[in-house]
Amino acid sequence: MQKQMLLIIATVAILLSVTPAAAQKRCDICGHDIDGTYYTFQMNHSSRVVCQECYDSLGRCEICGIPVPNTRAGQSGVLCHTCRLEAQKCAICGNPVYGRYFTDQQKRVYCETCYRNADQCPVCGDILRPGEWRIDNGIKLCSRCFRDQPRCHACNAVIIGTYSSFRGFDGCFCSRCVQNTPACISCMRPCGPHPIRLANGHAVCRDCATTALRNREQLTDIVSEVAGYMERNLLMNVKTPIAFKLVDTVDYDRFSEHYRESGRFIQINDDFTIKILMGLSRPLSIETVAHELAHAWQAENCPHLPSDEYVEGFAQWIAGKVLRGFGYYELLDRLDYRDDVYGRGYRKILEIEREKGFSGVFQEMIRIGNPPGHQSRNR
Repeated sequence: MQKQMLLIIATVAILLSVTPAAAQKRCDICGHDIDGTYYTFQMNHSSRVVCQECYDSLGRCEICGIPVPNTRAGQSGVLCHTCRLEAQKCAICGNPVYGRYFTDQQKRVYCETCYRNADQCPVCGDILRPGEWRIDNGIKLCSRCFRDQPRCHACNAVIIGTYSSFRGFDGCFCSRCVQNTPACISCMRPCGPHPIRLANGHAVCRDCATTALRNREQLTDIVSEVAGYMERNLLMNVKTPIAFKLVDTVDYDRFSEHYRESGRFIQINDDFTIKILMGLSRPLSIETVAHELAHAWQAENCPHLPSDEYVEGFAQWIAGKVLRGFGYYELLDRLDYRDDVYGRGYRKILEIEREKGFSGVFQEMIRIGNPPGHQSRNR
């Protein structure tokens, strides 16, 4: 808020006469003939003569200094008729503004009293004029900020100050929801003050709840879709039977502290098991099933990859291909920016693809995943 001092140049010329003029002067305020000293005030296109008595006894206009009828000497807030008409008006009280005043970003003028006593919008700093502000979550905002400020995706409150966002997902979130409401078991974004609870007690946000994975029948359908897509479009087929389990929790991921583990491939001798977390949204269920099926394919075709970056990077690369095929492009953005073994590995496989092409990635995985002295299960 910029404070400005009002600079007014009064266009008044005061002529002091110490002797009566040849023609009799009459005071323009009291109407009496003047004998002795008088004052002449030159206004815009006229002049006003004031006798000594009126000059001494009346209040003076705060802007131009001319004595004002029906006032008394020393009275504050006095304005003559001309200055009252021409002065700027306070946007709150409507009174003429003189002396010290203030303006807001909209160039509206406020007298010092109204400015000191009025509330200000906490976002833009504008004065909250009567009838032009709204209350949001107990906070007064100007109508413009109430309309234009970002709102929390979880509680819909206007966001003032810092906020959080989650790569690959829509919306920004206020610090109150981030700190005080449960994280969605699917997307890990704040659920807000009214989370939706699954049968196992897990909280999901309203976005993920519409397609949340809740039962084995849903999981069977998604596995069929993903496995069919991978066989038709990626030429990947896992021959070993796989037991799919819908679980409440998945073992802690030793590779990442910032991402919740949503699936797990387990191989015990010749038995394959894939665990999928209950509550995942359809896009995340598809990504997770594709990732874990890629691990199963690795177990059959390249079981001895030299590092976790190859193991997890290839699975993420396959998950990315499936996400693209199903049209879930927004989740691909997360894969590019992860800074853990999954993200580094994904970018490593992308480099191999750029160098050797799509089929070259599979050939390279089989080559380095079957060093001399080791054989793959199916090739």
